[in-house]
Amino acid sequence: MLVTSVLAMAGCNGGPSSPDFQPETTVSEFRITGPSPATTELASQSLPVGTTRDVRALATITTTVPPGYEGSPAPQEIDGKLVVKLENQDVTTEASWGSSSETNATVDGNGRITGKAVGGTTVTASYKGKSDTLPVTVTSATLAGGSVECIRPVTTANPACPDSDVYSRTPGIDVSFEAIGRFSDGQLYRIATPPHTLEWSSDTPTVAANSGSTSSSFRTDDVGSAVITGEVTAGVTPLPNPASADATLNVTAANEFCATEFLAATAEVTESLCIGCSVNNKENIIDGNLETYADMNIPLGLLLLSNVSVTVANKAGQPTIPAGNPVGFLLSRTTNNILAAQLLGSLEVSTVSRNASGELVDNDDPATSSELLRLTLLGIRLPDDPQFLLTTGATTQDYDGVKLTFRGGLLSLLAAVNVNTACSRAQVTEE
Repeated sequence: MLVTSVLAMAGCNGGPSSPDFQPETTVSEFRITGPSPATTELASQSLPVGTTRDVRALATITTTVPPGYEGSPAPQEIDGKLVVKLENQDVTTEASWGSSSETNATVDGNGRITGKAVGGTTVTASYKGKSDTLPVTVTSATLAGGSVECIRPVTTANPACPDSDVYSRTPGIDVSFEAIGRFSDGQLYRIATPPHTLEWSSDTPTVAANSGSTSSSFRTDDVGSAVITGEVTAGVTPLPNPASADATLNVTAANEFCATEFLAATAEVTESLCIGCSVNNKENIIDGNLETYADMNIPLGLLLLSNVSVTVANKAGQPTIPAGNPVGFLLSRTTNNILAAQLLGSLEVSTVSRNASGELVDNDDPATSSELLRLTLLGIRLPDDPQFLLTTGATTQDYDGVKLTFRGGLLSLLAAVNVNTACSRAQVTEE
């Protein structure tokens, strides 16, 4: 330290050059500054939780020197005394440091401030009777210097990274992802946009694709597997390391009959009944269980003139289903002697859409000329046999739901039919 060499040259402590001279040392200025080379007093300091900031304590020290002193810096006369004035002396490690609220921030003997919790504190440094204070504000933790730990489908659960980064969904739905990062306080948080910029991609867009690099929503277009990547590209300096994470999205069919099916969480069932007709246990159509069913009934005396229908559709506010897929119903009967031709003449599948008022209306889609497929389930039997998948062709209009109409006629065998599930996208390949 420069002041030490000056004192030695001045004969401090009875040095041989001036045995009777005793220097007088005073501190005329003292301030807290930023790291070298900064020398200006800090007005305040801000840092996120879990990060550190280094500050220094600088002093202006004046010491008397004997006549004939020829050291550097050159002496000057003040109040009849020959003195040397030493400016910007780093006394950081010699000063005493303290924080008014160590809950929010601490400071060590080297002037290192550590943010502990959101809030404020005052850091004080003292040296030889002089002191200075520094207001410190601790802000929320930052991703700067942190890491992107994982991406996952959006959930309301607390930020965490599951043990597995593989997720399964059915075709024809939107899957929104979120990124989880480890921030400066060591905790996991959702990475918000803004302030961060996240870019998203799929390595197999034919299976799952987003509308652009900033969209975290991926549409599952086909059965298969896609690796989804989320990467922080801006909004924080330095960028986290690593700045990206991957997840595998497996797109699988809902069951042997439906690529996707209507389920109670997002769908509803309504019916249109003739007098005396009934649809019982309609909630079973959307319970996700192929072994349960609703039964549609037309009394025998009303067969000639009566129709009954059941409509299964996404609830209002759910996304419209894009055209291009067959739709249908899995049906079963309690008797085994029904001919396919009889069913074709009495059952009809069509699509419906919501109008501007939210009401379901019939679509005029030429694809709704039904075809009937007899199914064999590799030894798996449903409660009623035979089972039939009644489907449309590939739809040409977007739709919100499907409608099954049971038309009365001369065939008394068709007085009842069971409805096991409704496919929003049917698989029409015969098993």
